[in-house]
Amino acid sequence: MSYNGSTEINAMRTLIVLLIISMAAFAWAPRTHIEIARLAEPLLENDIFPDLLDLFREERGAIYSGTNFPDWANGGYTPQWASRAHSMAFVDKYLEVLMDSFPDFSSPGARRELAFLLGVASHIYGDRVWHSYHTPPGMIGALTMAETEDATTELVIEGALDVIIAYENPIPSFAWFWPYETILKVYHAFGDTDVTIAELVTRCTGLQTGYDAIIYGAGPLSYISSKALIPWTYENYLDYYPGGVGHSSQISVTQWRRLWAKAVHGADYYQRSEYQCGYVDTDDAHLLEAHPENNTGREEMLVAATNDARGRTLLYWNVSSFDTTRRIDSALVYLRYADGTPSGAKTLEAYRLNRSWGEGAGHDGSETTFNGAPAATGEACWTHARYGEVEWLRPGADAFIYDRESAPLSARAFDASSPAGRWYSWNITPAVELWTSSPSANFGIVIREMSESAAGQMLVPSGESKATSSRPALTIFSSNHPVNVAESAPLPENIAITAYPNPFNSSVTISIDGVGAHGRAPLLQVEIYDLAGRVVAEIPVGSRPASTASNKTTGDAGVAPTTREFIWQPAPDLPSGVFLVRARFDGGVKMAAKRVVYLK
Repeated sequence: MSYNGSTEINAMRTLIVLLIISMAAFAWAPRTHIEIARLAEPLLENDIFPDLLDLFREERGAIYSGTNFPDWANGGYTPQWASRAHSMAFVDKYLEVLMDSFPDFSSPGARRELAFLLGVASHIYGDRVWHSYHTPPGMIGALTMAETEDATTELVIEGALDVIIAYENPIPSFAWFWPYETILKVYHAFGDTDVTIAELVTRCTGLQTGYDAIIYGAGPLSYISSKALIPWTYENYLDYYPGGVGHSSQISVTQWRRLWAKAVHGADYYQRSEYQCGYVDTDDAHLLEAHPENNTGREEMLVAATNDARGRTLLYWNVSSFDTTRRIDSALVYLRYADGTPSGAKTLEAYRLNRSWGEGAGHDGSETTFNGAPAATGEACWTHARYGEVEWLRPGADAFIYDRESAPLSARAFDASSPAGRWYSWNITPAVELWTSSPSANFGIVIREMSESAAGQMLVPSGESKATSSRPALTIFSSNHPVNVAESAPLPENIAITAYPNPFNSSVTISIDGVGAHGRAPLLQVEIYDLAGRVVAEIPVGSRPASTASNKTTGDAGVAPTTREFIWQPAPDLPSGVFLVRARFDGGVKMAAKRVVYLK
């Protein structure tokens, strides 16, 4: 028989398409679910539960195995088992079984079992946002793929994307872990007594074999075929798309905190998240040094970085509708890269603004330059926050404290040679915590380069863009975990607590007035709490801990002092955030009175 290379290649392509279709038939995307969990690691750094990060690093294999488990019964053979393993009730029942089986989670075996559950939860909650958003303007709407009579189904897309992730972002091998006996107990607790360990072993081993086939078996041709089916990249999938791995990772971390708090700390207060609260109605404009009196408020593109003269982007979202009884887990700004001038890498920083500015309606009428038009009264430009009314103290919103904060909220590396369509994110959680508690302090943020001499331009769609799904977005991930410190508790009559400056970035002066009134229990100390309810500082009356706190009193001679003043200087390793000040009086009485915002 003569060798026919094209026939063999076509046969291989057919096999690959069959592989992808078989993945779709089983609604299975093993590498994607592992990626969601893997990307949770950096989100756990500086977390409210630092030991959760330790578990992740110790038990990656168990977590990765758990991310694959819910699909063990897919394929139509046992729909009840499959449906059960994809339910939120399954996660909660699984936790109950674990807590009945282990007195605590200090032993390696118990920790491994808990890690497996975290992986299961990541899959279940990731599925909810993937499938909920897998219609325009979500995942499918974001793909540059024509709709045809035989349009590619959602599940085929899921399979192809799994191959793309596996090929473009390989990970080290890991040891699989299947806690068969615990899984069996969970199913039996639901009354599914027909589930057996033999069935679990067969199906879970099949998951491993299928994963190996995707990672090691199909090779480059599977990748080429998947890219032909879906012209996308791992970078497109990484950051923001609703239902994408970045979004699902945020959801996973919120659920992991809930499960960890219950299992390890016995805390019932951490409830399920409502996933996200998204804000896309943006006020935005960019400031151009080369056109210092032009406003750009109606341009369809924002210039976030420039090649020559400096350019900066202003962004504002009204978050006054946010439910302030909810805990903010994180708040991220997303910008989608549309075009630019290729160059080396550069870094863009996000700063909280301290001055009101006007979006304006400037537009130069061009589809390529985005230089705006002469600013009208009240519109922002390079020289003015509001033209003809209020100047920036330094052009370009560059004066510390007066125009913007001196320390960035976060920074993001960017390379203009990256493919168009990638989303970039900045964590601005401290700013959003401030804005939701003090709406009058919300002036938005400015995005600017760390080094404005670096070559390369970054253009991103603005809030005026016709591509509505590509507009700037602010996403707040929150949960209905109440603050452990009762901020709303009434103060003793005639007591007043103030803090200045607030927000602060080095030290804050806390004044408690009225403490010396007749009949008042003596004030013992001031306590500072983070929003997880942990004490981060205690300042007793009369003490002067070196470089961390001091206090003084005022009042007439022979009369109890009427005011106590404390200075809190946070420890160097304390992260930025919102903290609560409480005054402790003799007899154990604690009164919460004030939020302070620390911005490093």
